[in-house]
Amino acid sequence: MRIAFITGNRKIIRFTIKNKVIIYYDDIWKDGIQFMPKDQDLIEKLQRSGKPTLKLMAELIKTTNSGAELKEYENCKTDTDVANMIRRDYRSKGLMEVK
Repeated sequence: MRIAFITGNRKIIRFTIKNKVIIYYDDIWKDGIQFMPKDQDLIEKLQRSGKPTLKLMAELIKTTNSGAELKEYENCKTDTDVANMIRRDYRSKGLMEVK
């Protein structure tokens, strides 16, 4: 399942969801990066990087995989449930879904 959003500065961000695994894509992460469930090895590699954008992404993934967001993700039973969770989150942030 694929969904996409457009940001306020006209940037397109995309997600693919398969078996409840969420992969995020944008103009920087063209090959995608796994957001959920948390991939600890990936987070450690990003944190060891000398690049601030990679360290920031590691922190974003860690934050996304904790607290209320993690609980909501764990309550999702299907890929459609996961997609609807993402839709609610990004619409609440003012992003518009691209069909």
